[in-house]
This record gives sequence, C-alpha cells and structure tokens, in this order.
Amino acid sequence: MFVRYRFRSRTILYITDLVSDRLMHPTRRSLPLTPLLQVLVFLRFLASGAFHLLIGDSVNISKATAGRCIRRVGEAISSLAGQFIVFPTGNGIMQRKSGFYAVAVVFTKYLTFRELKALYTILNLNTKSELKY
Repeated sequence: MFVRYRFRSRTILYITDLVSDRLMHPTRRSLPLTPLLQVLVFLRFLASGAFHLLIGDSVNISKATAGRCIRRVGEAISSLAGQFIVFPTGNGIMQRKSGFYAVAVVFTKYLTFRELKALYTILNLNTKSELKY
C-alpha cells in the first residue's frame, strides 16, 4: 500500500475518517464512489503525478470522475488546514526565526563559496543586507 499511495493503511483510514462527511453523496444515484475510494484516487494522483486518465484507469473510473474526486478530496483536506497548521504568535515567532537561522547556518557550512554566491543570486539577496520580516 505504501508504494502506491505513499501512506500506510492506518493513515489512509485516518484521512478518510476526517473527510468522509464532506465526500459522501446525498443520494445513491449514479453509483457514487465511496469516500475511501475517493481518498485513494486523490493520494494516487499526488503520489504518482500521473494524468487523470491514468489514475482513473487504475481504479476503473473515467477521467472526469477522477478529476472530480481529486478536486473534492483536495478541497475537503484543505478545509481542515486550520486544525493542523498553527502559526506561532508572540515569543514563538522569534524562537522559530532563530531556529530557521540555526538550520541555515548548518546548511551553509556544507556549501562552497561558489554555491553560496549562486544561492544568493538565485534568491535575489544582497549578501550585505539582512532579511526583514
């Protein structure tokens, strides 16, 4: 399961539990896909980056249905962002900034001067100025 979807079974079931109420169809008309199958289609798309047609073929659904699945599950998951993504406030901001700085210092120790210069050029930073937040 991990090879196809990049998630373990328990994690897939957890994700399905979180979004199943948003993915259920109000009627049983037109043979709606189960929330689990919709989540699997979405995860397969993310894991492989394949076209909707190929994703649909792998689970025997149409390209249009695969596209609708991917959109619906993506919207359902993104609506939960507030529950899982928390931005720091107050003193937490400075702690996070210094943590990122510490990682950057460690990272730059392993780069040559030429690589650092190219990195600064790519990021369009002046080496003498500091980042302002």
